[in-house]
Amino acid sequence: MEESKGSFKGQRNSTGHLNITNIRRDQSGEYEVNINGRSLMLRRTFRINVTDEMQTESVMEGEFVILHTNTEKQADDVIKWKFEDTLIAQFNRTANNFSYDDPNGRFRERLTLDRGGSLTIRKLNTEDSGHYGVNITSSKHIIHKRFNVTVTVPSLRSQLETNGSGLLVVGFFLGIIVTVVIIGVSFMVYKRCSRGLNKNKKNEASEHLNQQSSNTNSI
Repeated sequence: MEESKGSFKGQRNSTGHLNITNIRRDQSGEYEVNINGRSLMLRRTFRINVTDEMQTESVMEGEFVILHTNTEKQADDVIKWKFEDTLIAQFNRTANNFSYDDPNGRFRERLTLDRGGSLTIRKLNTEDSGHYGVNITSSKHIIHKRFNVTVTVPSLRSQLETNGSGLLVVGFFLGIIVTVVIIGVSFMVYKRCSRGLNKNKKNEASEHLNQQSSNTNSI
C-alpha cells in the first residue's frame, strides 16, 4: 500500500513496519506509532536524523580508511553499511553478531567493523572509490550518514620522495656498517703490523746479544 502526503512517501506491509523511501533532511524528526489491539496497546516514538552532509575521505592506493559513525550507542542498534546500493557489512548489537555480505567479493577479507559500528577498509584500490552509507536503527533513533571516498594512485614524485627517504635511511645505515668494518679491518692490520715489528725487534736484539757473546768468547 502506497501513501502520499505532500512530498512524503512511505510503504506499509503486513507486519506494520513502515519503510520510508528517498527520505530527505526536512523529514527528520520524531515519528510515532500506536498499536491498539485486544490484548496489546503500545505507543512508540522514533527519532529520525537525516543529514545532507557527506563526509569526504581521500586516501592513497594501498592504504586504509576508517569511516566513523560517531553516534551514541544503543543496546539494540542494528548497523548496516552499504557501498553504492550494495550491503557490505552489518552489526546487530543485541545478538552481538558481525557479518560481511559482499556478494561481488570486492571487499573480501578487507573489512572490519568495531563495536561502535565504524568501518575500516584496508588495502584500498581505485575501484573502491565511491559513496558509502551507514544506517543505524534502534528503538530510539534512526540515523543515516554518507561518505564519499576517493582513492588515488600515488604520483611519481611522491613515490620518488617516499622511496628516496627510504634509500637515504638505508644508505645511512649502510654507511655506518661500512665504517665499522673499515675500522675493524684497519685495527686488525695495525695489530698484525705491530706484532711483526715487535717480533723483528726481538730477533734483532737476540742476534745482537749472540754476536756480543761470540765476540766475548773469542777474546
